[in-house]
Amino acid sequence: MSGWGDLVCRSGRRCWLRGLACATLVAAVACGGADPREARDTLVFAAPADATALEPHNRTDGQSDQVILMFFDTLIASDVGMHIVGSVAGTWEVAQDEVTWTFHLRRGVTLHDGSAFDAEAVRANFERVLDPEQNHKRLPLFEMIDRVEVVDDRSTSSPPIRSVRSSPPWRTCRVQRTQCRHNPDPYDPTPVGQGISVYYTALKYGRINFTLLEDRKFKTARIQGTDLDVHESELLGPRQEAFLEAWGRDNDGVDGRICLTQTMLACLQTSPAGRALLDWEANGHPKLQRDLAIARLREAGALALAGD
Repeated sequence: MSGWGDLVCRSGRRCWLRGLACATLVAAVACGGADPREARDTLVFAAPADATALEPHNRTDGQSDQVILMFFDTLIASDVGMHIVGSVAGTWEVAQDEVTWTFHLRRGVTLHDGSAFDAEAVRANFERVLDPEQNHKRLPLFEMIDRVEVVDDRSTSSPPIRSVRSSPPWRTCRVQRTQCRHNPDPYDPTPVGQGISVYYTALKYGRINFTLLEDRKFKTARIQGTDLDVHESELLGPRQEAFLEAWGRDNDGVDGRICLTQTMLACLQTSPAGRALLDWEANGHPKLQRDLAIARLREAGALALAGD
C-alpha cells in the first residue's frame, strides 16, 4: 500500500491481536482531515487511586493504565461491541504460517512533537519493550515475538531483535502453585494441554461446601466473526461439569453450598445507549454452557460468588 508504513511482526507461535495492541503505545494524534480545536472545558473523573506512573511498558496496575490509554494510542483497539478494530494501524493481515502479522499504518498521523508517525516508530516501541536489559514489567507478555521488521520502502529492514522464547507451561504452573497451594487437592489432577496443572476442587468449612471453579482455563477462545453461542463452545468443560454435578450431590455434613468462580456467570456490560453487549470476557457466553452451569448450581441449591 503505497504511502503507508508497513510493519511485519513474526512470532514463534500464534500471537493474539490484543497483546499486540498493548505492545506499541505511541503518543500519536490522528490528523487526517480532523478539525483540531482548543479545549474549552476541563474533564474531571473519579478514580479509586492515583496512577503510579505514566510509563506504558513498565506499569501493570489498572489505575496507571486508565490514564496511560488517554495519552497513548495503540495499533489496534476494541470498539463498544468488543470487536477488534484498527487504531493507528488501519488494516492488518495474517500470513499462511499464522504467525506472521503485517500491519498497515494509517496515513496522516503525527507524534506529539509533530514528527511523522511511521513503521520505524512502531518498531522502536517493540524493540524497547522487548529489550531484556531494560527488563520492563510488560516483557513477559511479548516473549513470543521473534522479530519486528519494517518493510516500507522508506525504511530498511531491521535485524531480528532477539530469539523467540515461548512462555513455558511451567511458568503458568508456578503462578498457580503460588496462588493456590493452600487449597485442597484438585478433584481430578490430570493436567490439561502442555502439562498445565489444574486446581478446581471442593472445600467443606463450617458445614458449608465450597467449590472453586476454573472458568477461564477450560473456556473456548472466541474466534472473531463467529457466533458466540455455537454449540461446540465450552465454558467449564466436561470435566468441571461432571465435578459440579457430583459436588451438588454430596450432602455429608453440609447445610449450604457456595460456588466460587473467577468471573460472574452473566453478562452485564452495556453500550452507552444501554444496549446489552456480547461480552466474551464475561461468563454469560457461551450461553448454552452458561445455562448448563446455572442449572447445576440451581439443582445443588448453591450461592454463586464471582471475582471480577
